[in-house]
Amino acid sequence: MTHSDKFVELIKIYSDIFVDAESFSRKLGYKRPTSVWNWIDGSNPNSKNRAKIADFFNLKTDIWIEEFISTKSFKKRIESGEFNILSKKDNLENIDQYIYGEKIEMLDNLEDKDEPLALFHYAKELKSKNRAKEALEVIKKIEESNSSYKYNNHNQIAHLKAILLSHDTVQEWDRALDILKKLYSSAKYHLQEPEIVTLIASNYKRKALYDSQKELKSIEKIDVNLLVQAYSLYKEGYRLKDSQQKYYDAVNYAYIHNIIDTIEYEYAEKEELKKLYKELHTVWRIDVNSWWEVSSNAEFLMLLGDIDLAISKINYFLDTTSVDKFEIETSLRQLKIYTHLTKDKNGIKLYNHLKEALNYLKI
Repeated sequence: MTHSDKFVELIKIYSDIFVDAESFSRKLGYKRPTSVWNWIDGSNPNSKNRAKIADFFNLKTDIWIEEFISTKSFKKRIESGEFNILSKKDNLENIDQYIYGEKIEMLDNLEDKDEPLALFHYAKELKSKNRAKEALEVIKKIEESNSSYKYNNHNQIAHLKAILLSHDTVQEWDRALDILKKLYSSAKYHLQEPEIVTLIASNYKRKALYDSQKELKSIEKIDVNLLVQAYSLYKEGYRLKDSQQKYYDAVNYAYIHNIIDTIEYEYAEKEELKKLYKELHTVWRIDVNSWWEVSSNAEFLMLLGDIDLAISKINYFLDTTSVDKFEIETSLRQLKIYTHLTKDKNGIKLYNHLKEALNYLKI
């Protein structure tokens, strides 16, 4: 079963929660139900949306990992209750008290074997709020626990830990890479979770571009060998991922392509990127409600030199859809790195446009 197949079955089983595409899209934070319709029509929700869907149906995200040969077997497993989350999201907030040594009612009511699972979900919640350092403390609690959970779910815990170590507020890239390389070779985990490949690529990219003080290098001091490894891994991630998730690796591949060309030839050759962009759009249906997908498309267009179309895509999104300050600032950070290294006039133009938009929107 595909992720789309599972979603269609979920909305049948939980029809009282789903209600209809319009109301469910509002629960997910979207103004329009385009994404929900796409999932029903066969497009697979990306990893963030899968997490949101599981959350609203009060299910563990493990539901997306397991393979099912039929809708009947899938429905049977759902109704067995095996995928139910043990602790409600609002109760998980109270684990803050536990982390700092205070006893709370929720953990008192949990059996010892269930406590690490609750902590794992809480660590993911902290990650979603960009509280990476605190989330790492929660992961440490799980690692110190005497439970079968940490052994049975070692790869998933290590995966989350590597993400947190890679976070901008932590930047322990070598520790993250040690974990990621083991996961990559551990029972072909990266084939189940291609994000592992992307994470290795992004950490190689950071190590290539930043010095030991975490300061951005000048273009003459970039470690090109590491950058080439990142370049190859983004291409591997692009090949491995589901259609709706390919865009992230594709646009990062395009960024590095232009940086390497600037270093070696002082200009960026576009033909390979044009072929990649055309191929990407045969399988990627852009979620018009997602800043990440719309902005990534605009950045790709900028990298191809079509800056006017890139800006028009951004303007349309800003005129029709709400966006968080964090989302625009993340895009600005990527563009700032790229323009610092390449002095690309199109990149500078898009960067300045987003800066103006951020000031104008006052978000």
